[in-house]
Amino acid sequence: NFPPTFKVERKEGFVYKKQRVPSYTDRILFKSSDGLGKYLKPLAYEPCVDFVTSDHKPIRAAFSIRSNKDIDPVHILGKHTVTISSMKCHNLRSSDINGKSDPYLMFLFESTDLITENKSIMDALYSSISRIIPSFLLRSDRRSWLQTHYIPKTLDPDWGEDTKLSFSLENCEIQPHQMVFVIAVDYDMIGSDDWLGIAAFNMK
Repeated sequence: NFPPTFKVERKEGFVYKKQRVPSYTDRILFKSSDGLGKYLKPLAYEPCVDFVTSDHKPIRAAFSIRSNKDIDPVHILGKHTVTISSMKCHNLRSSDINGKSDPYLMFLFESTDLITENKSIMDALYSSISRIIPSFLLRSDRRSWLQTHYIPKTLDPDWGEDTKLSFSLENCEIQPHQMVFVIAVDYDMIGSDDWLGIAAFNMK
C-alpha cells in the first residue's frame, strides 16, 4: 500500500506534476510453481521514495525463498495411476503453408521413473522395426514419450472425451524441481516436427 509512483517531481518524497495524472508504473512480478507457494514469502514491497533522478519511483522487494534442495521430496508408496483426458488447445501457431497445423500433444517427464500404461502404435511399431533397421534411420523424436494422435488442419484441436493417456508412479520419490512438460507439436510426414507451444507443471 503506497501512493502512485509515476509522474512525480524529481525530488524526495511524492510531489506530483500538476499537469499530469499520477499513476503507477514499476512492478515486481513473482510466482512459484504449483504446490510450492508456501516456500516463497514476500517480506517487503515498497517504493524508493528518495530516488530523484527520474519522474518515477522504482519499486523494491524482499523475499524469503526456500531452495529446492531444502524441500523434502514426496514419497510415492505403492502404484498410483494418473489418467489425462479432455485435452484441447486454442489458437495454436500456424506451421503449414495452408495456414493450419496438424497438432498433437506430447508429455515429457523430467527425472521421474514412469510406467506408461498405453503406449502408442508408433512406440510398438518402433520397438519391432528397430531390431532390423539402424536407429539413426528412424524418427526417434516420435517415440518413447506419452502422446496423442495428431489432428489434421486445425489451430484449435480437441481430442474429446474418448482420448485418454495414462501413466503410473510406483514406489518412487518426486523431487520439488521435477516438471511435466506438455508440448503441442505439428506433425510433418517428412522432416522434423515443429513445436507449437509448451506448458510446464510441477510434478509435486
